[in-house]
Amino acid sequence: MSTWYSKPLGDGVDAQAPTWTIQQAYQVLELKGNLPVDCAIFSYYDLRENVVTVYFSPTAQTLARAFGADPCVKPTRKEGFAMLVGSPRAWDVLFGK
Repeated sequence: MSTWYSKPLGDGVDAQAPTWTIQQAYQVLELKGNLPVDCAIFSYYDLRENVVTVYFSPTAQTLARAFGADPCVKPTRKEGFAMLVGSPRAWDVLFGK
């Protein structure tokens, strides 16, 4: 089983700047070469806790480590869970249809 990574970024306002930085770092890697279709980064906004958490797929491990993310269990698709960056095909590859 491959390891996922996560990092809480704070509330919606506090999460904006680091989210943007993570997206830019991904785009730099994307421009350098072909990333695997399952290389993606997702976010989840927990309304109850008021915390945005980013989730790095296993093939985004380099970025996860660069941003200090910790290993975690694979997230589940639910309301508030969205892809930040990655191929649209990553949804099916990582979570099934």
